[in-house]
Amino acid sequence: MMTRPAVPTPPTDFIGWPFDHWRTQVLRRAEFVVEDAPVGETVGENPNVQSAARPMTVPKEASASCEVAAGVLFSGAGGKRLLMGVDWMPESMVVLDEPAKIDDYLKPCEAVDLSTYLERFVRAA
Repeated sequence: MMTRPAVPTPPTDFIGWPFDHWRTQVLRRAEFVVEDAPVGETVGENPNVQSAARPMTVPKEASASCEVAAGVLFSGAGGKRLLMGVDWMPESMVVLDEPAKIDDYLKPCEAVDLSTYLERFVRAA
């Protein structure tokens, strides 16, 4: 017979959730690939470039594109923000609370209130 596992001990340096009240937004972006990109001879044969842009603004020279939910932005009182999103490296994510880094991450994104984002899925289903 199996015994119940012990309750895990929380880390001593754990930082709790930073907000009493917050707004949640889903971050959407269009990711695309441009084949035969003019990047120079040092990259190899048939180079391509992967990048991102705001939805509906993919450049015409893109070979392939898709729109993705790239992260979630939490905004609290006093302008404090916390971002959790996908990184460009597979199976990695970023967690940011520094305003300048959040602003950089948001440049190719569209921020959609969570309720609006969920309504879009209900209508599409």
